[in-house]
Amino acid sequence: MGRIFKRKGSDNWYLDYTANGQRFRPCAETSDRKLAEALLAKREHEAFLGKHFPTVEGSDRTLEQLRDFWLALKSEKKTIAKDAEHFTTLIRYLGANKVCRTLTTADILDLRSKLAHLKPASFNRIWEVLRAALRKAKLPVPEFQKLAENNERKLVYTPDQFRKLMRNASPAFKLLLILGYHTGQRQGDIRRWRWDQVDLDRGWVQTKDAKTGFDHLVPLNADALAALKKWPRTGERIFSWSDKTNLSQYQRRLRVSAGLPDLNFHDLRHTTATRLRQAGTDIPTIMELLGHKSERTARRYQTIEKPELRRAVANLTRVGKGGQR
Repeated sequence: MGRIFKRKGSDNWYLDYTANGQRFRPCAETSDRKLAEALLAKREHEAFLGKHFPTVEGSDRTLEQLRDFWLALKSEKKTIAKDAEHFTTLIRYLGANKVCRTLTTADILDLRSKLAHLKPASFNRIWEVLRAALRKAKLPVPEFQKLAENNERKLVYTPDQFRKLMRNASPAFKLLLILGYHTGQRQGDIRRWRWDQVDLDRGWVQTKDAKTGFDHLVPLNADALAALKKWPRTGERIFSWSDKTNLSQYQRRLRVSAGLPDLNFHDLRHTTATRLRQAGTDIPTIMELLGHKSERTARRYQTIEKPELRRAVANLTRVGKGGQR
C-alpha cells in the first residue's frame, strides 16, 4: 500500500510505492493533496497490471529532485545537514521546479547578487554542493569561477566576552566552550572525543585531527581537567550529540543574547593561539598544540592587539630619541 508525503522545505507532495520489487519515491509535482493521491492510485494500478511506467529522466530533473537525489546518495556524509541547508537556499532563490539542465552561468551570477550579503567562502560552499550534485547526476555544470576567499579573521574573545558567552550556555555547551577556550581545538574534533582517549591522570587527550588526519596529543590545563572531571560519563563519547547534530542556530542565539553576534566558536581557536603567543610561547610549540602544519597558518591564527602595538612603539624610547642611543 503506497502513501503520499511531504519533504521538509517542499510544498509538493511525494509518492511512495513499490513496483516490480522496487521502491519508488518520486515528486508528484503538485501541492494539491487530491491530485497527488490520484497520481498515486494511477501508478499503483499500472504497477498491478505489470506495466512499465516512466520515471523522471535525469536530464529533466528539477532542482528539488536533485536535492532529494543528493541527500539520499550522501546520507552518511557528516556534513549532510549543511548540504540540506545549502539546497534550501538554492531552491528559495532558483525555484524548486527549475530544470537543472537549463541552469546557466547567468543564473549563478544572479544567485550571487541575491546572496551578496554572504561572504565569498559561504557562497562558494553553496556552489560546491550544487556543482558536486550536478556532476554526480551527470548533468551539465554551468561555468562559474569560485569567488576569491579571504578567511583571515582578527577576532578574539576577551576574558569578559568569554564569561558573557558562558553565562547563558547549557551545561554541555559550557563544557564545549571551556575545552575550546583552553585547548584551541576545533569544535568538531572536541565533539568526537571519547572517554577512552582521555587520560585525566596525565592530563592528555590522544585523538586524531579530522582535518589533517594526523594523530594529535592534546594537553589539558587545570581548567579543562577540572571541567572534565566533573562531567558525568553517560556513554562512549564525552558529548551525546551525533556528528550530524547541527548546533549553528543554538550558537547564533547564544552569541546574540550575549551581545557577541560577530564572534563564533572557531574564534576560540584564534583566541588560544593569541593567548599562547602573548604568554611567550614560540611558533613551533603553538603549531604543535593547535595541529597546524605550516607556520603561515599558525601566524594567521594569531592576532596582534592594539595594546601590544602601543607597547612596541613605547619601547622605542629605550634606544633613545631620533634613533640615537
